[in-house]
Amino acid sequence: MKKQLLFAILLFFICDQIKAQCAGGSSFSSVTAPTSSTPSTINSCNWGGDYNTINDCLAGTSYTFTASGNAFITIRQGSSNGTVVGYGASTVTITSPISGTLYMLINSNPSCGIGTTCITTTIVRNSTTLPVSFGKFTATVQKNQVKLAWNTFSETNSEAFIVYRSTDGVNYIEIARQASKGSATNGYTSFDNYPVSGANYYRLKQRDIDGTVATLADDAVNFSLGTKEVKAWPNPIDNILRLSFPTATYQNLELVDIGGRKLQEHVLTNTQNEIKLDMSTYAKGVYLIILKDPNNSYLVKVLK
Repeated sequence: MKKQLLFAILLFFICDQIKAQCAGGSSFSSVTAPTSSTPSTINSCNWGGDYNTINDCLAGTSYTFTASGNAFITIRQGSSNGTVVGYGASTVTITSPISGTLYMLINSNPSCGIGTTCITTTIVRNSTTLPVSFGKFTATVQKNQVKLAWNTFSETNSEAFIVYRSTDGVNYIEIARQASKGSATNGYTSFDNYPVSGANYYRLKQRDIDGTVATLADDAVNFSLGTKEVKAWPNPIDNILRLSFPTATYQNLELVDIGGRKLQEHVLTNTQNEIKLDMSTYAKGVYLIILKDPNNSYLVKVLK
């Protein structure tokens, strides 16, 4: 689990851009959600900045949205600025949390820009019937954690719920798993104790007793680790890396490589405000400095 969490942190610092969940202004077009294997389609030209309504969606039903071009899809409920149900590049599969209208936005990837080409978005109703009547999934920042909560109205043949986190809205890793409580109405709570600084995307999936896994919902939060100044030089590194930081701020320092392997660990005193790290024997590449206080971790990416 620790390696998975550290890998998520490393992904955040390596990625140059974080994909956005886009919101919309005016209505572009409207279609009815498919009721059979026949898909619904939306044709968009000069797209971006507007929204499409998908009407008559059924709660607990799985739909897959596929854009013909290089586009980023955001699905919302309530309004074009409402709660995010799903998001991703080119293809997005969601389980509708409501019966009614969903709002789909198509923007340039990875930003919320405008595309000048014409693309077709296909909406397919998936044949899988979920063993869970699902309610709502929310991610909420609470001090140094992110609280993850969801509820169900009924559960049949459900084995477990799995929570995933992403730093780019595309690549997800598992961070929590809870066994299904049974057939009655249930509520669940889990915590992400190590959110990364910036955007944290969360996805809830459900596993059936026969091994079938389905996506239930998505949510996202922005999390800040704070800004306690740390200077690292030279960067890129030659042989010796020097770091300076405020006194009586951090208690521990770790140096890890791109694979999450711990290379060095140092205990810092209350009077210490700098340290030198010998990196002469390490290969060229990306490294991460993790400075820890009792509540948070401050991360610095360096190159050799």
